[in-house]
Amino acid sequence: MLITIAAGVAIEVFRHGGFGGIVTVLRTQGRWDTLVNPYVFAGPAFVWLGIGTGALLGLPAMENWQRVDAAKDARAAHRAFMWSGVLNALFFAAAVMLGLVAAAALPADTPSNHVLYRLIERTLPPGLVGLAIVGLFAAIMSTANTMLMVAVAVLLADILYAGKGRLAGIANVLGTTRRLTWGVGMAGLVIAYWQPQIVSLIQTALWGSGMLLPAVIGGLFWRRANSRAALASILVGFPLNFGLSFVGGLEDTAWMPALGAATLIFVAVSLATPADDMAPAFEGAK
Repeated sequence: MLITIAAGVAIEVFRHGGFGGIVTVLRTQGRWDTLVNPYVFAGPAFVWLGIGTGALLGLPAMENWQRVDAAKDARAAHRAFMWSGVLNALFFAAAVMLGLVAAAALPADTPSNHVLYRLIERTLPPGLVGLAIVGLFAAIMSTANTMLMVAVAVLLADILYAGKGRLAGIANVLGTTRRLTWGVGMAGLVIAYWQPQIVSLIQTALWGSGMLLPAVIGGLFWRRANSRAALASILVGFPLNFGLSFVGGLEDTAWMPALGAATLIFVAVSLATPADDMAPAFEGAK
């Protein structure tokens, strides 16, 4: 899928006479300055707060913790994190390039949900169009399956049956897991139906994981932090981020007030309740 889409982008760039031709077309349309200005999307606060917190989103990311678990030692884990950062930067650059090419090649009124499909249809021969779309759906399904499994595992082991020995005491683990999987999947379908804009939905999902940052950073570096504060911040941040994403004008910036509220709740509850016994253990682990 990546190869076919990259080929389509390369073909479109070649048709325009290189990247300089893309820039010329966008300048002629009067869209270049708007597209390269980061403040146009949601303002300066979104940009700088997004950079500051976005750099930390790797902390609660499941794929990074999977790499840590699979690493044979700390050096291998550090190397995996470093290459993850490099690859993420390359994918961000590819997404920017794809967006600029699409802006130059497609009509300005093309719906954001249709851009990738329209670009594939325009640039690739018929046989490769089907291959690219099938590959795209395969990538989407693979990502959705991974997120579904992680969500069910967290609900089962860390929330509903948290505690030593509780998970082993479930009479029918397979049946319970299936019911949870159905429930989480249906919830995802309902959310996607209510929020049909892909960009806004991705923002909500991405920054939803950002609601874990106060708990993760506080738990690692603040001795006063405790599990009650972590749970309270998550219970406030997640619903607030989700709810505000449906408010007109806040579709792409809902995470900002939600993250602020989650941080405030985390600090307040940590100061109001005694620290957990595990705080000294963190110090020992360091």
